[in-house]
Amino acid sequence: MSVHKNREIVFETVEDELTPRFVRGAQPRQIVIRNRAEFADKIVDGAHFSVRVTNIEGSSRRPRRITIDIVREVIPVLESPLGNAFWIDPIDFALIRAHIADGQHIWLVGPRGTGKTTLVALLAKHFDDVPYVKVDGAAIINARSAFGSDSARNASSVFRKSEMVEFLEKIAGTEDNGGLRGIVHVDEFCRMNSSGEGPWHPLLDHTGAFDMQTSDGTLRVEVPRGVIFVLPDNEQGGGHVGVMTMDIALQDRLARFELGYPKREWEVPWLMRETEINERDADAIVEVANQIRRLATTQGFEKGGPSPRRTRMAARLVMHGSSREIAIEHAIVNFYSGGRSGSDREMVRTHLQSKKLLQEVVR
Repeated sequence: MSVHKNREIVFETVEDELTPRFVRGAQPRQIVIRNRAEFADKIVDGAHFSVRVTNIEGSSRRPRRITIDIVREVIPVLESPLGNAFWIDPIDFALIRAHIADGQHIWLVGPRGTGKTTLVALLAKHFDDVPYVKVDGAAIINARSAFGSDSARNASSVFRKSEMVEFLEKIAGTEDNGGLRGIVHVDEFCRMNSSGEGPWHPLLDHTGAFDMQTSDGTLRVEVPRGVIFVLPDNEQGGGHVGVMTMDIALQDRLARFELGYPKREWEVPWLMRETEINERDADAIVEVANQIRRLATTQGFEKGGPSPRRTRMAARLVMHGSSREIAIEHAIVNFYSGGRSGSDREMVRTHLQSKKLLQEVVR
């Protein structure tokens, strides 16, 4: 009996052999998969596929053998502790919560585009919208600039406290009911001039304070209990200008978390929600991005791997009518152009062609 019906199968290990079974409906004695070789690298225990039934032998209630073609992999949806708009591993998030509860300052590292800056703002929102201030690390050119500056007024020099110092003093003046009271986000900390590191050592250890001489006298900067600092840090190199390595003694004062690119099981549904493209298009874009991310890691690409911003850009082009091949070429592959990245782009193209991904995305 020849049919064309969509069903779903999963693979289970039976007597040391990966065996398919239908998710619902009658189970035949044998399932024959005509294009199994095309999906060999994705067939593992628990793998879930959408399939098209092409032939049934025997009765529909008790079939002897059903022949199918695999259409695509069905991707389970992962949930993020911070909602559908941002991916963070649940284990990492639980550890971050524990450190915050303990008053421990946080150091976030990871490739460009993994959401380090976004995460800090989301943490403040997650913890009942606690007060939050953002400091530009790249603007810290010396030991004084993060805390204030001298300015001329009426032919004299007057010290003006920085927004961060005023934030700390404001928190100190509020009632301490325990728990998190505020977050200081020092963005791009790795771009701070090395001469500006000194005061941060006592500020971020158990002392939590330091004294600074100003034109108005001695300024004591203190971190109130319940205030934590979060320092996002880009990796040295990777196309980041002015990036320095954080002092080891300073690293020792921080709880380090490395953010990576989102899981495929989260990024595909995220693209579908963000742009309303279908699952097959989203999966094709993410598969290309993940291939390049792995290649970028092994080859040390100047620009790193494609960020979720690039996959969303490609998805939006598809949403507006571009083919997947053009969208991926424009938004992801062409990102690797100019300077040394020009050779990275050729490596990307060669790699994708060897995996037959540039051909697959236009099927």
